[in-house]
Amino acid sequence: MGLEKRLRLVDLLTEAAELEHSLACQYLYAAFTLKNQPEEGATWDQLESLRRWKGETLLVARQEMEHLGLVANLLTAIGEAPYFSRPDFPTSKRYYPLHLVGELVPWSEAALRRFLRFEWPANLTPDAQQFVAQLGYEAAEQDNASIAQMYGEIRALFVELGAHPESLFLGPPTAQQSNATLIPVPLRGIQLKPGTAFYNVLVQPVTDLNSALATIDQILVEGEGSPTDRSTSHFGRFRKMLEELRETRAKDPTFEPARGTIANPRTAYPDVDATSSTITVASTNRVSALFDVGYEAMLLMLVRFFAHSDETAAELAGLPDTYPFGV
Repeated sequence: MGLEKRLRLVDLLTEAAELEHSLACQYLYAAFTLKNQPEEGATWDQLESLRRWKGETLLVARQEMEHLGLVANLLTAIGEAPYFSRPDFPTSKRYYPLHLVGELVPWSEAALRRFLRFEWPANLTPDAQQFVAQLGYEAAEQDNASIAQMYGEIRALFVELGAHPESLFLGPPTAQQSNATLIPVPLRGIQLKPGTAFYNVLVQPVTDLNSALATIDQILVEGEGSPTDRSTSHFGRFRKMLEELRETRAKDPTFEPARGTIANPRTAYPDVDATSSTITVASTNRVSALFDVGYEAMLLMLVRFFAHSDETAAELAGLPDTYPFGV
């Protein structure tokens, strides 16, 4: 039974890593589709709202990257390899228990409604229940699995398996990463206080049951919020943005916050069949192909950084010095 529960824990952490990675990409894409110039058909007041929405969406995306790093620490703490793969976009509704499509789409009311569903609290307060009822979800959809529920199961498994920490925490503490190893290059050399967040990002090592539970609780509070305060959580931030967007549209029904970008753009390669989302402009396709190479290199560096083996201290320090982590 212990082995089965351990395997279940590994499966859930792997799925959590996939989801955090996928959400970071979806939020980043949406943020960068927002308009930022008056020539794009926005008033100065609307541009100020757009600037604020972009900043808030990017903040959430950074914390999804943070969550990916925290899940990597959880995996390496129990002797498993970090996981940085994810399915291609769009992902099917049936891919995860959430029954939601994962896709790269412009920032919009529909996108915000889907983002809110990803960040759904495990236990809705009466106020939150009234809000989600206004989103138009059916009762069955409101009862579906959530990322918060997934982390709740992960937490329960850590508590149960943590009764025998010697058989759970098998990974070397030296594989654990923190803000001290992940901070941007310009801040290197500054004396950091443990537990200090930068850019709303805080990664701390996982070495025992208490630190594992603290890490899971951090992910839960940042995503769904606490029962008494959801305002600064991902759920609360997306809720506020949706309400502000609706207020803006009530004043100007023609307002469109995002540029007319396509969903799920794909780089055109000679040996890959084209789809309706394949990029057809040659110059844009070259940029996209360059991005693909950079993205792949970043993922390889992340794997090497979180699962290092024979690197020297200087080589390990060189990985974050390349500044691939997006903070």
